[in-house]
Amino acid sequence: MRFKLSLELTNKKQNLLPLNYQYELSAWIYKVLHYGSPDFSRWLHDHGFLNDRKQFRLFTFSNLAIPERKVMGDRLSQVPFRVVAVEAMPEPEFRVTMTFTAISPLLISFKKPEDRYAKYLSPAEPEYMMLFFRNLKEKQIAFTGKPYVFNEKEGSFTLLSEPRKKGILIKADTPMQSKLIGYQYDFKLTAPVELIRLGYYTGFGEKNSMGFGCVEVK
Repeated sequence: MRFKLSLELTNKKQNLLPLNYQYELSAWIYKVLHYGSPDFSRWLHDHGFLNDRKQFRLFTFSNLAIPERKVMGDRLSQVPFRVVAVEAMPEPEFRVTMTFTAISPLLISFKKPEDRYAKYLSPAEPEYMMLFFRNLKEKQIAFTGKPYVFNEKEGSFTLLSEPRKKGILIKADTPMQSKLIGYQYDFKLTAPVELIRLGYYTGFGEKNSMGFGCVEVK
C-alpha cells in the first residue's frame, strides 16, 4: 500500500530545509514505525529482508513536493512539521508493460572486485538494464523467501527521457558524509507483473529506504 502524507509547518519561522534531507526523512520514518511497533522497526532497521546476505528493507519514499520554494544554497536546520493528513492511494492496474516517471532519483551501482569504489551508472549505459532486473529479482526472493526464476533478457527497459543526474549527500556535514548519485527519468518497463508491483511499492534500484527509486505511473 502507498500513502500520501500532507505535512504542515508548526513554526513558520523555521522554514529552511536542507537540500539533502533524505537521510533525516528516512530516520523519521523509522521513528514513526517505532511508535507503532518497536520490534518490527528494530528488525527492519537491523535486518530487513535477506537474500544471500543482502539486506532489503523494502520501502521507499518520494522527494518532498513543495509548491512554493526558493533555493538559497544549502541550509543545515531542523524544520518542525506535523502530519495533517494521511491518504491511502489507489492501487494502479499492474500490467506486464507499464510506463513510469521517477519521483526520486533511481540508483544503480556496479563494483568490480579490483575497484575501490562503486560506479554509479547512468540508465543509458549498457550494463544498466541487467543490473536493474537483477536487483528486482533479488528483492522478490528476499520478500517471498522462495527461489524465483527470471532471465533478465526476458524483460525490457526503455529510457523515454533525458536522465537528470542528482547527487545526494548522506549524513551531510559529519565525518560519515557520503555522496550517492541517482538519475530521474521516464521509462517503459516490461516484466512479470509481480516484479513490477514489487518495484512500484518498494522502489526500483538500490538504497530505497533512503528515498531512492520511488516512481509513479505515467
